[in-house]
Amino acid sequence: MLDKKIKTLIQILKGFKNYFIKTDNIEKLSKERMKHCNSCNHKSNKQCLVPGTHPCCGLCGCSLKLKTRSEEASCPINKW
Repeated sequence: MLDKKIKTLIQILKGFKNYFIKTDNIEKLSKERMKHCNSCNHKSNKQCLVPGTHPCCGLCGCSLKLKTRSEEASCPINKW
């Protein structure tokens, strides 16, 4: 269980870095992933693990701005 939490934290930190240090490849990846998130009924503005980081995934609570920019991250329902 701890390994999964550490893995998730590392993914979010990579997404955070990629949010501030943008590259064309990561932005393209994020845009493609957000297409799926924007049409998903689990997208939320209220169920964020960290308040104020919306939009978030209502299933895992991750900020979509960060999660979609982490190359190692994946959708909890395998949409991407």
